[in-house]
Amino acid sequence: MNAIRALACVLLLLGCSGATETDAGPGGSDAGGMDGGAVSDAGSSDAGSSDAGSSDAGSSDAGSSDAGSSDAGSSDAGMPRDAGGRSPMNHRADDSECRAAAPAGSCSFEGGACSTDADCTDGVNGRCNMNLGGAAFCRCTYDTCADDSECSTGETCACHGATFHADSNECLPGNCRVDSDCGAGGFCSPTIGGCGGLAGYYCHTADDRCTDDADCAGGGLMACQYASTTARWECMARLFCP
Repeated sequence: MNAIRALACVLLLLGCSGATETDAGPGGSDAGGMDGGAVSDAGSSDAGSSDAGSSDAGSSDAGSSDAGSSDAGSSDAGMPRDAGGRSPMNHRADDSECRAAAPAGSCSFEGGACSTDADCTDGVNGRCNMNLGGAAFCRCTYDTCADDSECSTGETCACHGATFHADSNECLPGNCRVDSDCGAGGFCSPTIGGCGGLAGYYCHTADDRCTDDADCAGGGLMACQYASTTARWECMARLFCP
């Protein structure tokens, strides 16, 4: 009987021991040891590193043009007028007078080269006129130019009927032909020469000592004339020819 109990106890012990060694995780898998993505570095992308704002579109220098550099205001308008703003009594705006019909000659003195215009046939628009200054006699005058363009450089076509020059178109020396040659607001005026006749045309300047004969004292013995030595208008003695 005792032997039977001992065997039962042994069997009981073996059964208990087998139950406790059962492994519920067949195959020995270690599910708790999975490293399922804890090390993934998905946030390491550097998508924000683009330098889209580095363009220098504002660097154009469109405002550097110098459109305002024109010097249109450099004219010295009105400079030749005297201190009172008075312009010369005699000045030349254009040469249109030269193209006007030539006036008939006028000489009532007996003697000389002609007595009527018909006697003057050696040139263009021949006319019998009185000699200007000095001895009185009749002489033939002829046109040697029709306008300024027919005169050489440094000469002006003095027209028949012009101040101090009544009888013909003639090329005379000078430094201007019309007012505009003397600058904005300038004046080109006739000046007398020997025996009171027209000597040429010259610009008035800011350095002039007179504008008209009325500015000169002397009771008609002085005249406002262009002085080539000083290149300005001055009061000078009139020349009277015998």
